[in-house]
Formats: sequence, structure tokens, C-alpha cells
Amino acid sequence: MPAQDAESTREAILRAAVEAIERDGESAVRVLEVARVAGYSVRMIYYFFGDREGLIEAARVRQFVGRGMQDVAAIAHLVESVSCFEEFRAGVRRVAELGMDPTRVEARLLRASVLGATWKRPRLGEALRVEQERVLGALQVAIVRAQERGFIDPAVDPRAFAAFMQAYSFGKVTTDLCGEGFVAPGAWVDIIVRFIEAFAPATRTPAGSTTSSP
Repeated sequence: MPAQDAESTREAILRAAVEAIERDGESAVRVLEVARVAGYSVRMIYYFFGDREGLIEAARVRQFVGRGMQDVAAIAHLVESVSCFEEFRAGVRRVAELGMDPTRVEARLLRASVLGATWKRPRLGEALRVEQERVLGALQVAIVRAQERGFIDPAVDPRAFAAFMQAYSFGKVTTDLCGEGFVAPGAWVDIIVRFIEAFAPATRTPAGSTTSSP
């Protein structure tokens, strides 16, 4: 099978499995039904995923990573598109405000459910670890770039900074469970912005500018 056809086949099967899980949970992933919805034979499912559990694992990883990489891409774009710290801070506020949108609640709960699904499933846990390192690595690259452009103190450990950014996102799940308005969205956004301000360089220079030695 040509590589392009193989990728499209795998993607269609994976998409059908994800839809089944998000509709009725893992119990809804039936090999015959997934094959029917995807439009391919059962043999293709076993070819790409090994067995039903392998298909579920791949679907769970997709659920976890999909939104995470989109958020990282948004942050990376912000870092490259602004010209000074003030614009960076304003961009962070916009991104944080988008995260307060009610439609994001389900996405956060879904990602949390994937973490819970790794309980006593080492194969899924390992697959998720690999992808999480990829997401964290991409976010770390964005943080390093922000340091290079003068938006974040270069003395800060970029991996720790990236990990903490993910931590507060997952922490939002706990307030989601308490219902809308448990923490005022504006107050949450203000904390995120103040966090960014706290790690700004002491001397903020416009991105792309250089300082000369006396």
C-alpha cells in the first residue's frame, strides 16, 4: 500500500474509533462497527493497530495530544508574531481568555479522562508518555524562543516553565468540576498574565533589537 494511502486509511479508522469513544466510551469501540464507519475491512484495523486494545490506545493518545499540540502551535505563533513584551503580554491574555470559553471545558475533561485511562494499562501509559514528551518538547522550544526574543527571563529553566504551563491547564479541570463561575474567568486570566509578568526580564527590550556595550 502506498504511504499516502496507508496514512489516509489509518486516519479514517482512528477517527472512527475516536468518535465512538467520545460518543459512548471505550465499550463502544467494536472492531466490526469501526471498520464499517471508516469504510475499510477489519483486516486493516488489525494491520495498523494489532488488536482492539491497540486501536483504543491509539485513539486515546489522539484525544490527549490533539488539542495540546494546537495550543502549543498558538503559543509558538504568538511568540513569533509580536514585536515587544507589551504585545506578548496582550497576546497571552487573549490566549488565556480563549481557554476560559465554555467549549473548552469538555476538552479539558476529556484529556483528564485519558490520563485516568492509563491506570493499570502500561502500554497505554508508555504511548502517552512518548507523545507527552513530544508536546512538552514543542512547548519548550516555544519558551526558548520567547527567551531569545526578550519576553521571558533567560535564567528561567524552559522545560520547567513549559511543564508548569501544562500544570495550570490541567489544574483548571478541578474548577471545571465545581461548575461555571466557581472561579471568575477574569480573575483566572489576570493570574496567568501576572505569572507571565513575574518571569519577564528585568530589562525589556523590543524583540529583534540589540543592546550595545558601553
